[in-house]
Amino acid sequence: MYRYMKVVLVCAVCSSFVVLAGCAGGDGAFLFGKSSALIGPAAISHEATGGTEGFFFLPPIAPDPSPGGTFDATLASDLEVEVVDLDLGTTVVIFTDTATTNSSETIRVNADDEHYIVNFHTDLYDLPDGQTCRIFVRRKSDGAVYGFADVQVFANMKEAKSLVDDTTFALKDGRTLPVKFRIEQHAEPAVLLLYEKDSNWNIVEGGASGVLAYCPSGPTFDYFFDGGGLQADTEYNLIYYADPWPGNNPGALIASGMADGSGNIQLAGSIDLGMDLPQWPDENLADGAKIWLVPSSDYNLGTNAMTGWNTTEYLFEDRLITYDDTDVNG
Repeated sequence: MYRYMKVVLVCAVCSSFVVLAGCAGGDGAFLFGKSSALIGPAAISHEATGGTEGFFFLPPIAPDPSPGGTFDATLASDLEVEVVDLDLGTTVVIFTDTATTNSSETIRVNADDEHYIVNFHTDLYDLPDGQTCRIFVRRKSDGAVYGFADVQVFANMKEAKSLVDDTTFALKDGRTLPVKFRIEQHAEPAVLLLYEKDSNWNIVEGGASGVLAYCPSGPTFDYFFDGGGLQADTEYNLIYYADPWPGNNPGALIASGMADGSGNIQLAGSIDLGMDLPQWPDENLADGAKIWLVPSSDYNLGTNAMTGWNTTEYLFEDRLITYDDTDVNG
């Protein structure tokens, strides 16, 4: 149903990396390697890597965490786990709490061990050797993403060991992967999906898309954006668009960068916005902020205003977000 970009988040052996700290507190950091010599996708977003506070992937996907909050065992009916083929940008399977022909492929709660679990039976799906799948955990009611993890499937583990490092979870094709995760009370998803949309605001299947991981509170807005399917060799702006038109009510530029020759883009850093999101007089003040990715040619940096309307070239948020600037009173 959805189109995700081919991911270019890579492993720790790369020459440089971006650190987003503060979401999880303590020593938690959000690490994404960046290099022109990609050796394969590898990414995970949860509290332990600086993602959504109170959301954790558990073994075997990630090491045992050190949770500090109270487990929320009431969410099963409002959860879904989607497995996405990153090469094709298509959905492999979506798991919910609704029974299927295989009861282990439903989301279940283990109240005693304080986690949720669903089994991904790779033998039931046509997954090419070396295929990378991204596993999203999201709220069913509004599509908000708690976190994601990448899993690479191989015909044999010897091949896997020769092609990946310890930041990639490798899985032998035909095996069953127990996807275990923990969600604590008051955990608020901090991953936003952006899509190309048609004139009726429907997601364009197979269109451009992106993922924004961000810290929902702090003295700076810390972010990492990864997008694909865009116009090649084109400069883009990641913006807070505040209604009404032209979006500078007040609006803000978050980041700028160039899409490469394949239409992929990565933006990362921290910016002092000096305000919460949304901010008065935004017409969506009661609901949340719109985040868009637009070509720089359609945006005025001086006024934070849109200057064009070429929607086939834009990415729009799948939901509204909020951000608490802890340096701002009121």
